[in-house]
Amino acid sequence: MRIGKLDLLRERVMSFLQSRGYKQGSFKMYNRTYNELAHFMEQKKIAEYDNSVGYQFLQYRFLNRDYQTLTVREKLRYRHIDALNQLLESNEVRARTLKKPYEFGGEKGYPFRLFLKDLQSTGRQSASIRRSEIRLYDLYKYWVSADLDAATFGLQEGILYIQKLDKELTTGGREEAITKVRAFLFYMCERGLLPDNNPERWKELFKHRFLKSPKIPSVYTPQEVEAIINAIDRTTSRGKRDYAIILLGARYGLRNSDIRGLRFCNLDWENNRLCFAQQKTGKRVTLPLSEEVGMAIIDYIQHSRPKVDLPYVFLSFKTPYNPLAKNAVANTITEWMHNAGVDFATRRHGSHILRHSLATSLLSNEVTLPVISETLGHSNSQVTTAYLRVSVDLLRQCALDVPFIPTTIYDNLYGESK
Repeated sequence: MRIGKLDLLRERVMSFLQSRGYKQGSFKMYNRTYNELAHFMEQKKIAEYDNSVGYQFLQYRFLNRDYQTLTVREKLRYRHIDALNQLLESNEVRARTLKKPYEFGGEKGYPFRLFLKDLQSTGRQSASIRRSEIRLYDLYKYWVSADLDAATFGLQEGILYIQKLDKELTTGGREEAITKVRAFLFYMCERGLLPDNNPERWKELFKHRFLKSPKIPSVYTPQEVEAIINAIDRTTSRGKRDYAIILLGARYGLRNSDIRGLRFCNLDWENNRLCFAQQKTGKRVTLPLSEEVGMAIIDYIQHSRPKVDLPYVFLSFKTPYNPLAKNAVANTITEWMHNAGVDFATRRHGSHILRHSLATSLLSNEVTLPVISETLGHSNSQVTTAYLRVSVDLLRQCALDVPFIPTTIYDNLYGESK
């Protein structure tokens, strides 16, 4: 575990706040937390700071209260401590606020902690691990409320938990919970931690329901997409940023997470390429950087992007200057759709509609599925077939002629016709 001097870490956090344009009120709140932390360390005779010291302090400060019961201002203390921890672990402070921690405490939480640590060691994507953490925390809370643990969570208790999921979750939420919990149960079966360690019985109990065919993607015509692009006011700083963002979605079908996560190192200007690893799949993608998109990005960087030392291309346009929030791209697209007068009352709207619309447009232009799959960065062409359901022209090509049926067929079925 890494350790460091609190005073030095504190100075570096303050330097970070200054570089991001934080206001004086934020400096005061951070300093208040660090003053209390220093007093706590002095009382406990702790000379150097590490991650465990920070969380000991938070537990002491809030009397072991659950994170969900804290006020907004109290939750900010977690952010202040997290900034110190980030400096220790990665030598930098991420601008985003701390995600809600899921603490699997005590003996009940021990198998959960082991499982999540194992997921991290296998190189799983952080987003996937986070989803597992969220779903498993619900099971952990159920164990706590019902006074259960790994040794007492049998098949009967599993049935009661599934009934709870059925009542509380949507179909999609239930299916995700089943997937994550079942993987955890298999993990415990392998280690003999459950009363019944037969994975087949747990598999039969935690099984997926029959799912309907996936929803048909919402798509917009090429004319509607161009109307959205043309509606953007590129004379403003925000407009320059939004224009580049929407072009990346419209021309390449980039996902929300990949637009937000785009870094300067992903821009290969010398070879006119975009090169990045997809946030969702980890798959490496290389795309030709068109003049249209390249000029839009250059215009934003030179004339609009805040002059701060961050590796991300796109930033918020208000202080403190941070990487884009999770919903920023979706909100941006929806706002310009509204300004363009594009009707989305009966269709989904947000960041994914540009990706859906690009795929459908390529299909209509008879681009093959493997090429579309490569463009969108799909894991295989089977994923891309979802867009076939919205291409009416291609569906017409699948229609079969109905053969002529002679009347003798009906005579044989129902007897001689009168």
